[in-house]
Amino acid sequence: MKKFTFLLFFIAFSINSFAQEIGFPLIRNYLPKEYNGASQVWSAVQDSRGIMYFGAGSALLEYDGVSWRAIPNEKPAIPYDLAIDKNGKI
Repeated sequence: MKKFTFLLFFIAFSINSFAQEIGFPLIRNYLPKEYNGASQVWSAVQDSRGIMYFGAGSALLEYDGVSWRAIPNEKPAIPYDLAIDKNGKI
């Protein structure tokens, strides 16, 4: 009986561990030369469409999941904080 209980526990634990490995999110780290920005990212925010915005160095970067785009900044200031207002403006 002990062998059966141990075998059942082992199978249940193995299936659970395998399922968790499949569910891990994919994480991709980007190098500064890939997004053409500074190496230190100060802030990040996501809009209602799922577009990500990053404050890196003195630039504001936009990432749509495929490509990076630098958004011109009127003032040469470092975007330490990014926020979205109730109208969706960053």
